[in-house]
Amino acid sequence: MKRWIALLTALLMILSGCTGRTPEKTIAEFLNCLMKSDIKSAEKLTLSGRLTLDTGSKAAAAIYKPLFSAMQYSVGGSLIDGDTSTVNITLLVVDLEELMSQVSLEVMQQMMVSGNKGSGDLFYTLLLEKLEAEDVPMASYTVTAQLIREKGRWKIDMEGSADFAQAVGGGVQGLILAS
Repeated sequence: MKRWIALLTALLMILSGCTGRTPEKTIAEFLNCLMKSDIKSAEKLTLSGRLTLDTGSKAAAAIYKPLFSAMQYSVGGSLIDGDTSTVNITLLVVDLEELMSQVSLEVMQQMMVSGNKGSGDLFYTLLLEKLEAEDVPMASYTVTAQLIREKGRWKIDMEGSADFAQAVGGGVQGLILAS
């Protein structure tokens, strides 16, 4: 009888390990996908299945690769309550909010000197230069992400994880949205 119990216990442990990734692994995989600029794979890990990145132009879209590739993270523990979970994450990301302030000032100065009415592409060109600099300012965030188990797999609820999305976006709210 003890053999059957031990065998059944081992079988249950093996099967439970095959049911999918943990909430912590889902968050880590999502962040790794962003760091590699693999947005399609990152989208698959979200509840909505889609991410909307603010890419009004080609110049705007170019900022994401250096923004995400500079990211570092540490995934803490999770709390699971049925089909919902929260995961603690510490992120070190480019301080995009600070960079955007710096670039806005530079764009205004250039516009006054040159007499141009303005250029969104100039903003993103200068922002990209600053993102690729070695002394790019960084910011640290400690946030939680909400996950929901859907069909046996943990998915990130980006709408319920506004602080997480803002932190991943370098402190800029609305840069990364679920759609």
